[in-house]
Amino acid sequence: MKRVVGMTAVFSLALAAGGAEPSILTNSVTMAQSSQTHLVTIGYELTGADAIVTLDITTNGVSIGAANIRGLVGDVNKRVSPGQRAIQWNPNKSWKNNVVSDGSAKAVVKIWSLSEPPLYMTASLDTANCVRYYDCADAIEGGITNDMYKRTHLLLRKVPATGVTWRMGENSRNSGEYTGANETPHLVAFTNDYYISVYQFTQGQIAELRGLGWVGGCNYNKASHDDWWSHPMESINYDYLRGATKGAQWPTTDEFDADSCFAVLQNRTGMRFDLPTDAQWEFAARAGNQLASSTVAVDTYTSGWEIMNPYAWTGWNSGDNGGSENKRTHAVGTKLPNNWGIYDMQGNVWEMCRDWFEQVCAFPADGSPVVNPLGPISGSTRVMRPGGYDNSTHSVHRYTFRNHIDPSGSASGSVGFRVVCEITGE
Repeated sequence: MKRVVGMTAVFSLALAAGGAEPSILTNSVTMAQSSQTHLVTIGYELTGADAIVTLDITTNGVSIGAANIRGLVGDVNKRVSPGQRAIQWNPNKSWKNNVVSDGSAKAVVKIWSLSEPPLYMTASLDTANCVRYYDCADAIEGGITNDMYKRTHLLLRKVPATGVTWRMGENSRNSGEYTGANETPHLVAFTNDYYISVYQFTQGQIAELRGLGWVGGCNYNKASHDDWWSHPMESINYDYLRGATKGAQWPTTDEFDADSCFAVLQNRTGMRFDLPTDAQWEFAARAGNQLASSTVAVDTYTSGWEIMNPYAWTGWNSGDNGGSENKRTHAVGTKLPNNWGIYDMQGNVWEMCRDWFEQVCAFPADGSPVVNPLGPISGSTRVMRPGGYDNSTHSVHRYTFRNHIDPSGSASGSVGFRVVCEITGE
C-alpha cells in the first residue's frame, strides 16, 4: 500500500508486530535548510507502532538518487519508535545550494513494517546495537564494496522467500560430473523472508568480534599477509561458532553457548544471527535459478574451469598467477556475485550450515513441500556447502552439492561460513 501525506510518501507494507499499523501523521513532514551550513533538517511524526524509516529526496517529483543522500543522521535507516522525529542531511556540493528554497525539493519519508523491512541491513561489529537498513544498493553507506563490510560491519541482503515453493536438490547427472550425497529433488516452502550476508565472514570481522587470537590459526594469516583481514575466516568449526553444549543441540533447541561466537555477535548487535539452514543456503545460492548449477552443464574439467573462472575461486585458479600451484583463499567479493548480489556462494571456502547431515533423507510421500525445513533431528556431522579454493570445479559449480564435517573436530582450512538473520517482525 502506498499513499502520499503532505510532503511524504508513506509505504506501509504490512501490519507491524502487535497489530498496530505504523504511519506518518498527516502534514507532519517538514524540511528546512540552513543558509550558513547548508544542513537540511527533515522532521516527521511517526504514529501507531515502531517502524523502519528510510528517506528519499526528490526535485520536481524525481529522486536525486540514493547515492546522493548518504551520510544521514538521526531517526532514519533504523528502527524508530512513535513520536516526533528528525533527520539531518548534509548535501554534497551538487545539492548544497538552495536545495529547498525554490520549493521543488521534497522529503519522501518511507516507513517499513518490522515484518517487511528494506532490502539491505548492516550491523556494526565495533559499536554496540548499531543496525541500519537501506532500501536499495545505492543507499548503502560507503557502497556495497566498501572495505568496512569486510572488516568492521556485516552487510546482509534480504532473500525474497515468503510464500515461495521451490525444488531443492537435483537428479540430473552430467558426464564426468562430481556429485555429492543426497541431491534428491524435493519441494521446499518458506513462510518468511530472511537476510543473508553478502560476503563470507572474514578474518577481520572475527578479529573485531573476538580478538586477534581467533585468527592466528588461519592458513592465510596476519603473520605473513597484510590483507589477511579481507580473506574468509577458516580453520574454524561449528562448535566454536554456536557452542559445544547448548549450541550443539540444534534443532532440538536454538540456543547458543554463552561464550560462543554467535552469542557474542548477538550481544554486540542486538540481532540474532546464525548459520543458514541447508535450505536457506541453497535458495540464496540459486538466486532464482531453477538449474542445478550456476552455469551451463559442465561436461569436462576444462570447460568447468573456463566457465567458473569469473565466479569462483577453485582448485583451478586459486594458486599462483591464477593457476593451481600454492592454492589459497582470496579476498571476499573479488569474483562476480550471483543474481541477488551475493558473493562467493561457490568457491573460496566451504560454508557450514546449521543442519545435521544425513546420507538419505525422507521426504513426504505425496510430494508435498517441506515447510521451513530444519534438517534431521540428530546426527554426527553437519552439512557444508560447496566449495573450497582447493576443490575441483565439478564440485564447486553445483548449488546442490552437499558435503559434511565433524562439528567439534579439527577445524579445516577450507571451511568457513556466512550468516543469516531471520525476519520475525519483532
